[in-house]
Amino acid sequence: MLDVKNALRLRFPCFMSNIIKILLFREELRLACLLTSMYEISIDDEMLKSAIEYDQFEWLDFVWAFGKNYRGPRRLQ
Repeated sequence: MLDVKNALRLRFPCFMSNIIKILLFREELRLACLLTSMYEISIDDEMLKSAIEYDQFEWLDFVWAFGKNYRGPRRLQ
């Protein structure tokens, strides 16, 4: 059971970032902002570039406001 828990803990930020990518692509900014504020995410360069390119600065504000401004997964303690 611990192996499953650890696997989910390590893969969950990648899963959430994929959901946020879909939401940003579909221009669902409010939901993307809500998920960013509440869950651990794993941001990559592609997400940042597309957010800037498509003027999704509200989501970028949430990224920085909630301390998610790091690239790659962050280890949960």
